[in-house]
Amino acid sequence: MKHLSKVMMSLLVLLTLFSCKKQKNEPAAQLDGNWELRTAFGGNMVGSGEYAPGSGNMLKFSGNSYERYSNGTKVDYGTFVIAKEKVAINNSESNFNITFTSSNPNIFIGIMKQSINLSANKLTVFLGVIAADGVEYHYVRL
Repeated sequence: MKHLSKVMMSLLVLLTLFSCKKQKNEPAAQLDGNWELRTAFGGNMVGSGEYAPGSGNMLKFSGNSYERYSNGTKVDYGTFVIAKEKVAINNSESNFNITFTSSNPNIFIGIMKQSINLSANKLTVFLGVIAADGVEYHYVRL
C-alpha cells in the first residue's frame, strides 16, 4: 500500500509540473498585434508630427511577419527578427533591435535594422539619431 501511495504521489507531482504553461515573454510574442502611430519627430519633418487615432498609420505584427500601413494603405510587408540589445539613443534607450526584411518589390532597401523600445502598450522605433536627421516613431497598442 505504501508503494502505491508513493507511485500516486509521484504521478501527481509530475502532472502538476507538466500541466503548468509558461507565459510567452519572448519579444516577438510581446510585439504581436496592431500598433498605431501617435507621434513622429526629428529629421526634416514639416508639421507637428501628431497623428490622431484612426489615421491609418499602423504596424501589424503576427508571428514573425509584419505589415506597415500609411493612411490606411499597406505600403510594406515581410518578416522580422527581434533581439535584445540596449542602445543609448536620442536621450532615451532602446531595449531591442528589429530587422525588417521586406517582401515588397517596390521597397528600395530590402533589409533594415532599427532600434526599438518595447513596453506593454508603447512601441518606439528609432530610425537613426535625431541629430543626424533621424526620426522617432511612437506607437500605441490597439
